[in-house]
Amino acid sequence: MNSTESERFSAELIDPLNKRILFSAPFGAGKSYFLEKYFKNSDDYNFINLYPVDYSVTSNDDIFEIIKFDVLEALLARYSNEIKLTEEDLSQALITQEFLRNEVNYYEVFKVFAKYFPGGEAVTDGIDVLKKQFDEHNTFSEKMKRKPSDNAADFIRQIRKTKNSIRELDEVSLMIKSFVERVIEANQKRFILIVDDLDRLDPDHIFRIINVFTAHHNSKTELNKFGFDKVVFVCDVNNIEHMFKHRFGPQADFTGYIDKFYSKNIFEFDGRSFLKEVYYDDFIKSKRYLDEDNFNLQTLRKLNDGSSVIDGFKRIVNDLIDIDAIRIRSILKFQALKLPTNKVVLYGMQFQSAYHDFLVLIFLLRQLMPRLSDLKDSIAKLASDYVKKFPNRVVLDEDEAFAELIARSSFPFLFPETSLVRHYEEGGKVFNFNDGKNIITIEVSLSRDFNSQFPKVDVQRFTRQDGSKANLNPYYFLLGAVEVSNKLGMIS
Repeated sequence: MNSTESERFSAELIDPLNKRILFSAPFGAGKSYFLEKYFKNSDDYNFINLYPVDYSVTSNDDIFEIIKFDVLEALLARYSNEIKLTEEDLSQALITQEFLRNEVNYYEVFKVFAKYFPGGEAVTDGIDVLKKQFDEHNTFSEKMKRKPSDNAADFIRQIRKTKNSIRELDEVSLMIKSFVERVIEANQKRFILIVDDLDRLDPDHIFRIINVFTAHHNSKTELNKFGFDKVVFVCDVNNIEHMFKHRFGPQADFTGYIDKFYSKNIFEFDGRSFLKEVYYDDFIKSKRYLDEDNFNLQTLRKLNDGSSVIDGFKRIVNDLIDIDAIRIRSILKFQALKLPTNKVVLYGMQFQSAYHDFLVLIFLLRQLMPRLSDLKDSIAKLASDYVKKFPNRVVLDEDEAFAELIARSSFPFLFPETSLVRHYEEGGKVFNFNDGKNIITIEVSLSRDFNSQFPKVDVQRFTRQDGSKANLNPYYFLLGAVEVSNKLGMIS
């Protein structure tokens, strides 16, 4: 039995020696969504996210300052109840030089703490608060060997002008480490730091951040900076390798460089498998909309789980994910699991699209792929791949059932002059259809359908020209029906 992506990732996290994990997949594969879903549903881990995409700095020292600021803010935003800020915490933060130097704005530092400190919401003037805190903690200031000043704003400006090198155990790092320890002690869970979207930065900034983290862990014990149990770096490692070699030359040793960035191996996230696991329940099913005023109960049942329409839709979407035609961003565009409300005029007759499974399928698929040309190209690719998938024409039962389902719903729109007419002769009919490689003879039976103004089409047999049985390629049927329907104006 194949492991799910969650099971694979759990195995990486359980390993006590796996302190730093490089989580890799192409852009748009759903990395961030997977991690957010995984950790929110986990009872074993605390976690916070860093998103360095907005960093704009000039040195590694500056990046480290901003990382500390963001880590601190993320900790307070998610775990303020566990941290339980004290007055001493706030005082320490306000006089710590590491936050009030270079490009870090002390107003921002103040806002972070005031937001989570009891009563801080009522404070509006940052300078007044800084002055009050400074006056109340002259002793602490002297301990830090700084000359007391009667003016808090002057004191802050003096600190901001100081440009000392980063110390491994500076005041802010100790504060963050203390907060992490408090959270772990409060809920007895391991703590994960997620550094997301690394490869969305320009190359220089990527390597600066890499250098920050590789330079600020304990290489002897493999302990992470700030006391986090594990750090997960999220990126497309192939993209970073491309940028690395563009920056340092094609002969540069990327493997030797990136090896320092993770403890064991690169976790290659299979975004396609994960998306197929979750897309329907997470993104589609919850958007079911039943318009009871416009359709009868039998028509509404087309959208029930287990219906032929939903089963066909799910299989087609799975196959589109496999060929990378649909990614998570496409799924996010899906608006509503509902029936189409438009009417189609054909051969002088008007009918509801919702009464025909094929038109319902196309309506749902086009919410994921709005451009009809993209949908046609993707179906053509699936038709070609289907031939390769079954070179010996040995088809599994589930594939045969799917093929018949698609052929049955597509057939009326391949031959609308016979199937989509009010006046017809009941009985057997024979049609020829080119499946891309062969001419297939299709034997069908037309009978009265009491739930529709059109005949019921029962596809009975498919044969090749030599009379041998022809297994169905469902996507050639679907593609042909799309092309005919488009020409006749039934879909646009």
